[in-house]
Amino acid sequence: MSPPTRRQRRPWRTLPAVILACASPGHALAQPPNPVPAPTARDAFLDETARRLVLGARRARDTARAAIGSYSALVRERVGLVFPTFRRDRPWLSGERAARVRWSRGEPGEVHVLDARFRRNGLAPGGLGRAFPELYAGYLAADPFGSPFVHGFGPPAGAALGADAVNVRDPLGRDAERYYQFRSGDTIRVPVAGAEGVEAIAVTVIPRYRSIRLVAAIVWIDPVSMALVRIAYRPAKRVDREMRGRAIHGGRWDPRVWIDGGQGGGAPGDDPATPPPGLIARLVNLAAYRMAAKLEIDLAAVVVDFAPWEGRHWLPRRVRWDGHLAWEIMSATAFVPPGVPFSADWVLDHEDVRAAGEGLASLPTDPRDPADPADPAAPTDTNARAHPSATTAAPGLLPPSIWQDSPSVWRDNSAISEELAAIGTGQGGDRGEAANPWFFFPPGMALGLMRYTPIEGYSAGGVVRRDLGWWRSALTVRIPTSGWAVPDMDFTLQHDHPKRRTQFSVYRQLRAGALGIGGLEGWTGYFVRAADSVNFHWTHGASLRFTPGNGKRTRLSLSVFAERDGDIETDATRDRVGGALEWRPWWGAFGDGTVGGGGSVIVRGSAGDDPHVKAIVEGAVVVPLVGGLSLGVQGGMAGVWGDPAPQDLWDIGVSGNWVRGHSGTVETSRTWMGRVDLQRSARFLHVSVFGDWASAEGADYCAVGTGLVFMDGLLRVDVARGIDCGREGPFRAGWRVHPRGFTFF
Repeated sequence: MSPPTRRQRRPWRTLPAVILACASPGHALAQPPNPVPAPTARDAFLDETARRLVLGARRARDTARAAIGSYSALVRERVGLVFPTFRRDRPWLSGERAARVRWSRGEPGEVHVLDARFRRNGLAPGGLGRAFPELYAGYLAADPFGSPFVHGFGPPAGAALGADAVNVRDPLGRDAERYYQFRSGDTIRVPVAGAEGVEAIAVTVIPRYRSIRLVAAIVWIDPVSMALVRIAYRPAKRVDREMRGRAIHGGRWDPRVWIDGGQGGGAPGDDPATPPPGLIARLVNLAAYRMAAKLEIDLAAVVVDFAPWEGRHWLPRRVRWDGHLAWEIMSATAFVPPGVPFSADWVLDHEDVRAAGEGLASLPTDPRDPADPADPAAPTDTNARAHPSATTAAPGLLPPSIWQDSPSVWRDNSAISEELAAIGTGQGGDRGEAANPWFFFPPGMALGLMRYTPIEGYSAGGVVRRDLGWWRSALTVRIPTSGWAVPDMDFTLQHDHPKRRTQFSVYRQLRAGALGIGGLEGWTGYFVRAADSVNFHWTHGASLRFTPGNGKRTRLSLSVFAERDGDIETDATRDRVGGALEWRPWWGAFGDGTVGGGGSVIVRGSAGDDPHVKAIVEGAVVVPLVGGLSLGVQGGMAGVWGDPAPQDLWDIGVSGNWVRGHSGTVETSRTWMGRVDLQRSARFLHVSVFGDWASAEGADYCAVGTGLVFMDGLLRVDVARGIDCGREGPFRAGWRVHPRGFTFF
């Protein structure tokens, strides 16, 4: 999608503008009559040009509804999801489909799936790949007169997430003035398929309040025909407190996550037609809801380009949406899994469009088309069942994988998403549906904030969040059970931007020595034994962190801090200021049969008491072999220079991040490591055999073992045996089990 060419500068800065996934209303090219203003809020239109264009586009859309009776088209669909992007790129899921569709007013839609391809990279066992050709295929024959503003949760995500309940207020609807304000912008030339382009005026759509029922948008309108030429939008708020989850339904195990279009924040519901769940089922469902409620979906931009059909009707030509799914965790040092970028793309080639009363649009056949009407087994019903040979019957129709065509899911829509994010909210209007900005998880209900350490015992954390738009704040408190003490606390103020995220935090945190955490050094996990670290200490301080926006695949971050560390046993303190820089690149194409490589470079330094510089450099390469085998090789070095305190040294041994198979920790100022990993795919997981080597304090540490790798290294469980590499001193190697995550391979 090439960017529009700017022709004339108007007083207001523009953006591009709004729609859904896979279908939008068509628009008549004929000149509509002069728009007649409907009763509106007086402050809805911020200038006369915006009033004329919005009311004119509304009339043009109503005219188009009566003009088109049916259409047929070839639809090419691509979807993809990456998970996650902490150390390496993992294309977790991708799918492509090609289908011929026919939509007509008052008749069932027809969908003939011509070809389909689905790839799941160790997602889970199940039949999703087999079901993909016909999965929600009926939505491909989309009603061109349905509301285009449905958060992109149209086919297929809407059905999966239950977003049909989200009644999005249409900015071109009859009562839109109650919910939006409108301002005209630049006149630009928008590229149109098969034409030189169309002069269009951008109208910014400003939501009056923050709600998933509203959108922030730009609508590009042809001032002559009043037809929509391009639209782009994003929800007026992230979907977070509106997330719901359950695990048990109707007495059966039936896990599901969905979106509640209401105010959000309540307990999980159940079908009133089924018997009320028992106590155990309610507790399990409550736990599932508490986990789902920490998820957020941020749809950064949905962009639709329209093109004229034979100079009469403006119909959607291409739809593209990009966004991310993430855990909503705000803290100075807590480990936050990176965002899960997703992207989808639909290209529609209209083949026949007929006016009302002219009969059904023709549905051409193709010699490669398994849905030839001459074939009595061809699927012609509205459920769009895929032909048994759909995965091979029509070569050449499928588009390339969205990851091959667009290595960065933000490539097409990055500039648009920035401008949409800057729209903000307007004033006045009916604010009855405005989202409650407060959100509270009491201690014990936030499952991710429970942990055990020998200092706190078991601790249960609670969090209070305040949503301020593109700013958010969170206060997290962990209540210890081992004696009375001032709890672990963190207050974070966060600013979100499509390209970057800024966090300011003040905190009192329990920390422990750890290897390879970098800017998150000393993060205390969910279960930490005394043997796992000898460097527990309390840290009071403040930090400022700059990280990429969620969904960015190359992780570059910077943090600065001022802290006071207190030794738990001696009460000795030290003051320091410093910073940390992290770079986690990964190169290589997606898919099987490709070589990938990357690494981590982390530098952290501090001045004041115990001044020092601490750094880690590691690299990895993954090479595909034959027969489903792959070879991974990793190497690295870590060191500390200056006058470090004991907690500034590297700890190796028990975490498994540096060497596996050892039951004790080794504190060192210098260490090297190497690792070889051979994997074989087995259905939804990989089986691994590996060897580790590390050197520290003049001694070598070695291990061999085997493991199960899930989701291409996102999670793995290893069983390792430390072996004697000829080093002197007490031998503490043995059998150990290492659950690990976010690994290179």
